Amino acid sequence: MRKNEQMKLYTFKSYIAEALCKSGKSLERKKGRPCSTIAGEYEEKRRKGPAAPIPVPDVRLDATAHWMIMAEKKGRCKVPGCTGTPKAKCRKCDVHLCFTSTSNCFLRFHTE
Repeated sequence: MRKNEQMKLYTFKSYIAEALCKSGKSLERKKGRPCSTIAGEYEEKRRKGPAAPIPVPDVRLDATAHWMIMAEKKGRCKVPGCTGTPKAKCRKCDVHLCFTSTSNCFLRFHTE
């Protein structure tokens, strides 16, 4: 593994700790290989400028206790390619996500 591909020990430990703190068991069994398009696109977006962190994939995709709540202030949708500024956010992930009749970023964020 190249040096630039390695993760620092502190970062690795924090990902593990966050995943263990927020993890839960899902009753639904998924088949196939999970798609990580949002994570890859988010990394591209982060390189272009500052962006608030999203939770680690273990937490984001665990399908447990992700509830939509209304925030006091609007924020930018964290799904790459979406330009919406919703008031709705995920209670567990603490990120703003669109949920309209034309775009369901909330579902896309937690399944891809």
